[in-house]
Amino acid sequence: MTRLEGLSPLDEQLGSFPKRAVIDLLEPLLFPPERPPSPEMPEGTPRAYAILDAAKLVNLSETLETSGLPHRCLFKGAAQETWGHVAPWLVALDQENRLTRRLFTQGEGPVGLWDLAPALYFTSTLGLHELWRHFRKFTRIEDEAGKWIYFRFWEAISIRMLYLSRDLPSAAAFFRPCPVLIAPVPREGACLIVSQSLSAPGMSPPPPALMETAP
Repeated sequence: MTRLEGLSPLDEQLGSFPKRAVIDLLEPLLFPPERPPSPEMPEGTPRAYAILDAAKLVNLSETLETSGLPHRCLFKGAAQETWGHVAPWLVALDQENRLTRRLFTQGEGPVGLWDLAPALYFTSTLGLHELWRHFRKFTRIEDEAGKWIYFRFWEAISIRMLYLSRDLPSAAAFFRPCPVLIAPVPREGACLIVSQSLSAPGMSPPPPALMETAP
């Protein structure tokens, strides 16, 4: 795991064209320059996804519907009907989509969502349905008393816990489909990154008190 510091969120880019969609330091990790556009992407090419937290994003299901981005709630059936407004949602990101830009923008009102820390970002060669099946397994965990509890795995603190527990089969399995996984910490201008192989400017090992680096 690596800590990437010095992140500067996008501003509202008034009068700018074309508008940038992703923070500079994160763009090559989520949208590599050699990657073809989404409609032309061959099978097996990693694409960018996010887990969005509806508890932090008002009317998220409606926003996703109007965005046109492929998406699915990680809850289903009665649980989605009752708790969908605070549930995690899986979405396939497109660099040209306005919602993608809003997620990385700092601003007033609905234009800027970065400061809300509403998302976990990652890349994967798997499709939306396969990833939905994978991440659904982690929405609940069993505590020491044998009680099943809701697990907010998309939070940076949860990613840290899973990473430090990666010797356990279930924790190791969590990261397996994701060549790159990014957990932002907006209040610190940083993010935590788990990657099978990465090299990007601004990266440094996390402070020992905060995080361990991969051996």
